[in-house]
Amino acid sequence: MIQRLAQTSLLGALLIGSAHASDYEGVVLYEHANYGGDSLALYPGEGIPNLQDFWKGFFDSWNDDVGSVAVWGPVTVYLYEHANYQGDVIVLNDHTDALYEWNDEASSVWVEYTPFTGWVEDTSLDSWVYWEADGWIWHEQGLGWIYGGDYEPSVGGWLWDISLGWVYTNASIYPWLIGPSGEAYYYYTENSQERWFYDDTYGWNIR
Repeated sequence: MIQRLAQTSLLGALLIGSAHASDYEGVVLYEHANYGGDSLALYPGEGIPNLQDFWKGFFDSWNDDVGSVAVWGPVTVYLYEHANYQGDVIVLNDHTDALYEWNDEASSVWVEYTPFTGWVEDTSLDSWVYWEADGWIWHEQGLGWIYGGDYEPSVGGWLWDISLGWVYTNASIYPWLIGPSGEAYYYYTENSQERWFYDDTYGWNIR
């Protein structure tokens, strides 16, 4: 039997972890509900056939000890009732702050990359992006989730980022992002695994 749990809002997902956690594509398993306790990170294409083999400290394993799950990017995680991917399974593709009847029930886990459908090439953001119906945008080239609101690729507009807040850009000025008070951020992506920004006050910094 496959169950799909009710999931938290995307805004709630963005507020979990560090300010640039949306750069990460993968899954983080947490020991307790509400993303508490020890954590275990997995990337797409990785699986653990028996969580009994993964330990927290010297005395506790991860078997039957998963209480919440954070999912970053176009990723799906399968939690199985028994070892070796057997028994009932739940399928998650968004942050889930409580597993309810599945709390402390998972004995094996598999993570896979599930790219979105409906990708478009947005030259104003120099990247392929995926548009959600509610205005959220997945920026493949490193910004992660940003809110588009009334943003139009052909003319530009305002975007909301968890670290920068509201910023303006368009095809003629990107990768410059301009804040509402005129502050300017230059976004750097090439050969970088972090979100690097430059501004006149702080110079280069990770956001």
